[in-house]
Amino acid sequence: EGFCEVVVPEETGKIVKRDNPEMAATAIQDLLDHPEKRKEMGKAGRAHVKKHYDWNQNVQTMISIYQQLH
Repeated sequence: EGFCEVVVPEETGKIVKRDNPEMAATAIQDLLDHPEKRKEMGKAGRAHVKKHYDWNQNVQTMISIYQQLH
């Protein structure tokens, strides 16, 4: 179960249990069968990343943490 903190289930992507190939296959097949869902999840995922994961802000946060530790 990776990326649970990044993926909004059924909005920006799908979460499947680790070591469960049947669940992964079902999730992939669902996206293959529903191209509009796939397209909307892609758009929503991009918007989510742009909103929550700004590179410059992340760098500033890391610098701040390193400065506090030093």
